[in-house]
Amino acid sequence: KMGFVCVGVLILKFFVRFREFVRLYPTNQIFSAEEYESLQGEVAGDAAAVTAAGGDVDAALKEKGVQRRQVIHQHAEDEVRKRWSYEENVKRPYFHVKPLEAFQLSNWRDYLDFEILQGNEERILVLFERCLIACALYEDYWIKYANYLESRRPEKVKDVYRRACTIHLRHKPNIHLTWALYEEATGSPDEAFRVLSNLLKSFPGLIAGRLQLINLERRRGNKDKAASLYEKAIESADSAEDCTFFSIQYATFLARVTGNRTKAKEVLKVALSKDSKNKRVYFQLLDFEMNERPVNELAVENVFSLALESDLLPSAKQELSQRHIIFLQQHGSDPVTLRKATLDHKEQYGSSAFTGRKRKGATTAAAANQQAAKVPRAAPENGAAAAA
Repeated sequence: KMGFVCVGVLILKFFVRFREFVRLYPTNQIFSAEEYESLQGEVAGDAAAVTAAGGDVDAALKEKGVQRRQVIHQHAEDEVRKRWSYEENVKRPYFHVKPLEAFQLSNWRDYLDFEILQGNEERILVLFERCLIACALYEDYWIKYANYLESRRPEKVKDVYRRACTIHLRHKPNIHLTWALYEEATGSPDEAFRVLSNLLKSFPGLIAGRLQLINLERRRGNKDKAASLYEKAIESADSAEDCTFFSIQYATFLARVTGNRTKAKEVLKVALSKDSKNKRVYFQLLDFEMNERPVNELAVENVFSLALESDLLPSAKQELSQRHIIFLQQHGSDPVTLRKATLDHKEQYGSSAFTGRKRKGATTAAAANQQAAKVPRAAPENGAAAAA
């Protein structure tokens, strides 16, 4: 901030000194030969300028030279003025481990956006470097810098990510993931693999990192390697929930990418043995069975029976029971089984729970009738009462 204040003051101070310098020294010693000749041409065609200088041609030449620089001086002052409010809010231009206040972070972001809009690349790069001194521990600013450089100076992008990830943000996973995706997208999958592998050494339980590494191998066509990484993730999962998550992802991969639906179901059944209270596994297993062509009704019924007899929460069982009835209505071949499932559902959860979603019109009409029943009838007119 103080540096910027000094710049504003010095611009004016230097211009005043320049005018004094011009006044004291001979014209041909101040300006270059080309400019001196140009100024002579201007003064020769401007009698008013000579008159304003008291008939002194040399003084008129000097004034013309100062006027040319007055434009530059005014432009410099305008540029300082545009940035003044941003500079005033830079309270901590140096690095410190203490977090920056929200308004300072916002000010840096707005300042960068303003400078980018102005379009002067040299100033933009200088401002980014200034910003990253104070905001060195904030991923967003490094990523913003890399994104800016990508379309202008792509050769410098990797250096920005390298500085961020190996010096300042070694323990911030998000920017490492962003770097890896950039490397892959720009044709360097091996470098992306290296970045992700190093990240997982520091954060072995990072789900996003494992998934990105697996999908990197899938996109490279290494299906066996991707499958191996899935199995490793399942084995080393920190919790039953993480194990289930990777099992579902692996089963989806097997079914949709490799076409091995049999193994996909086996993976889900193993996951159920470890996490029998997780409804997502049952739903995924049902999805696989119900998408078989033709639908194997017995296999689907077995999954429903397994789910409804498990230790799932009552709300999850109710949802599965409703889905069971819908399946039997649409695909079932035995009306006895449908009737039994319907009666069991009504007995367990009540008749209102079976319908699930009510029709809007019926609900509105019922509410209107209920409201009408609450309105007391008006007392009859005296004449009407007498007539009655």
